[in-house]
Amino acid sequence: MHLKVEFSSAIDAVAGFFDKLWHIDLSGAGRAIMEGFIGGLKSMWSAVTNFVGGIADWIASHKGPISYDRRLLIPAGQAIMGGFNRALMSGFEVVKGNVSGMADGIRSMFDDAGSRVQLCLMRYRVISQITYLVHYQLLMKSTRRKSQLLLTSL
Repeated sequence: MHLKVEFSSAIDAVAGFFDKLWHIDLSGAGRAIMEGFIGGLKSMWSAVTNFVGGIADWIASHKGPISYDRRLLIPAGQAIMGGFNRALMSGFEVVKGNVSGMADGIRSMFDDAGSRVQLCLMRYRVISQITYLVHYQLLMKSTRRKSQLLLTSL
């Protein structure tokens, strides 16, 4: 009996926990989080702009004349472009294979779509011809009947 009471109270505690979850204001909690985030950004904005401005000032005071900087940056630019070219050339076959595979997939999608369109057009033509023939037969039957009535009335 004692175990039954403990088990029942444990179930009640779990159920009570889940009942409390229904009463949480998620909208208010989300609003509070976003307001705190925006407040933090606003409070730190001037510190961030001062820091970035300090970096720009340091670069301006430590860089050389533009003619010197142009020559100084040539080896770095060549190294960057050379590395880019080597990576492009070594990875080109992989990229080409991927693109070729994509092209085949895209082509097959259009081929499938084109086949479906052609099938729909053929069905439409068949239905149109059947509709025309039915209307023509009805018209001919009606015309024959009118002709017969006209002849019998003479």
